[in-house]
Amino acid sequence: MIPLFNYHFPSKFKNEYSNAKLISSTSYYRVYEAVSRTSQKVTIRIFDTEAEIVKLNDKSYEKYATLFIQEMLRLCARSGDQNMILIESFVIEEKKIAFATKRSNSLQHYFQEEKKQQIKIEKLLSDVISDLAFLRKEMLLGDLLIDPDHISYVEECDLFFLSDWATGNLIDNGSMYDGLNQTTSKRLASKYAAPELLNNTDVLIRSRNYSLDICSCSELYSLGLIALECCGIESRKIADLQGVKDDENFDLLLKTTLLKLPESSQKLLSVMLSRSPIKRGAALEILGYTKIIPNEISSNNMMLGRNSISSILHLNNKIFQRESSKIIAEACMEHER
Repeated sequence: MIPLFNYHFPSKFKNEYSNAKLISSTSYYRVYEAVSRTSQKVTIRIFDTEAEIVKLNDKSYEKYATLFIQEMLRLCARSGDQNMILIESFVIEEKKIAFATKRSNSLQHYFQEEKKQQIKIEKLLSDVISDLAFLRKEMLLGDLLIDPDHISYVEECDLFFLSDWATGNLIDNGSMYDGLNQTTSKRLASKYAAPELLNNTDVLIRSRNYSLDICSCSELYSLGLIALECCGIESRKIADLQGVKDDENFDLLLKTTLLKLPESSQKLLSVMLSRSPIKRGAALEILGYTKIIPNEISSNNMMLGRNSISSILHLNNKIFQRESSKIIAEACMEHER
């Protein structure tokens, strides 16, 4: 069983799970892998009451505890699997909040285990962009930190999802401000940061200027670099690419790098990794969306094609509401027992 000295774990979890191992820490929760009493390997997420942003002020606990549960509900809705989250595991004990899910791993895990070839690029992009669209439209969160540590995969459900929503910035009347977190420096330090974020001082204004209704152009660039690494391109070569300051030399090196990939991937990634933020919107057209217009060019809403993001969000919201009602009802029944 989980050692009693681990103060993060609710008492229920100490009795129900064994061999717990910390695999990652986000801005406001910790992720463990463990084994249940039935010998099932699971992933446990525990709200981190000791995190700096959670202890920031009197309102911080409520804000981030809410976000933690919203992440859980979104994961349940996205998976389409009623057993994705082990409802019986959900617990609130004093200020501790925790739940277990089917096993998941970050992309970083796949990179370290040399399992990049198992990652399906189009599925990865589709799933992550779906999350970005939901967060931007429904949660008013944008400009998230996109790297292999913040994207996870549930192999059993064939699902990629974004984690650590607290890395995002709140969107207020179409513009962004750093009202949720203080992770701007982390975005700049990331080796997956878009060039426009490194070439000026006002990061948030630039992110706003180069935003689509679905996601920001800088988020597309970060996803493009991750996809490049998933295709087997060495980290060293990606670092070389990021180190090029001259646009012409960058384009030449990118073209040479992409020659090793299938033609369809070459076209998509050459657009996603364009040094011009405005050009990256065309990547969404390649993925099935139409008339992608950066806010810097037009403030009008996008006209979307057959993969209408509004339809996707409408469907996701219906599932989200249904699953959240189910979870809350079953949690109440469990509490009454």
